[in-house]
Amino acid sequence: MYLGSDPLLVSGAIVKGVHEALTPLTIMAGAICLFETMEATRCLPFMMREMKALTGGHGVAELCVIYCFAMMVEGASGFGTPVALGAPMLISLGHPKFEN
Repeated sequence: MYLGSDPLLVSGAIVKGVHEALTPLTIMAGAICLFETMEATRCLPFMMREMKALTGGHGVAELCVIYCFAMMVEGASGFGTPVALGAPMLISLGHPKFEN
């Protein structure tokens, strides 16, 4: 018994805390796995080449295509993943890094 608390209540709080900590970790692990799979299968360079061909190098069109891609990835894998995948894609298309 910890400071007079009910052991069942403490155990439940520990289980809930572990569950809440694992939720974002599994989402990040999925994003990293998806990115590594895209790198290993050479899918990312193919997608970049096709996006450049599709937009003709026009910056606004590239951003629109990336936005649509990000929403597709959002629906497929969860929050946080579009940033993990979209940022390297924009940099490889030639957009400058955002710096303060």
